[in-house]
Amino acid sequence: MTSSDRTWSSGRAWFWYGCASTVAAVCLYVSTVAGYNINMNNPTPVVVVFIVHGLVFGCTGRVFFRDVPAALTVTPPRIRFARITLVIVLLLFLGHVALVAFSSPRIGLFRSNERMLWYLSMTLAALFLLTSLHILFVWAFRLESVFGPGLTRAIFFPGYILGDWQRRRARIRRRNMR
Repeated sequence: MTSSDRTWSSGRAWFWYGCASTVAAVCLYVSTVAGYNINMNNPTPVVVVFIVHGLVFGCTGRVFFRDVPAALTVTPPRIRFARITLVIVLLLFLGHVALVAFSSPRIGLFRSNERMLWYLSMTLAALFLLTSLHILFVWAFRLESVFGPGLTRAIFFPGYILGDWQRRRARIRRRNMR
């Protein structure tokens, strides 16, 4: 097995993890919308799932995975679908966060602990769905294809953007001194 075969198979494995976690996230979100809460009496399974999923999410798109090819063929309609889906799910997640953050018992949304637990469960399910879709689309099409090179540098290498800003500022100063 050559090095390129190993990277191809590892990229496929990450892609299939993204597929499985997206299906699990959709099931979790639908069951939460239907009224089933995440069991907070025994939070160990939830914590373990979020730790493993967080580690995979943290590794997605890092420098040492740059040579892994895309699992699917990259086409403009697929990239557009991935971007639109991520934006919709991001807005869904931010809506849940805003609902939890800006609600107070005085307003009346959290009249009971059960209602508050339901909102928190929906927020966690939306976060799980967002990160699962991110993993799926990044390994399906590669990070630069989904987010573009500028946003990719800004997210993963903020020092590069800061350095680029400082270089531009120095260039402007030199031009103004002439």
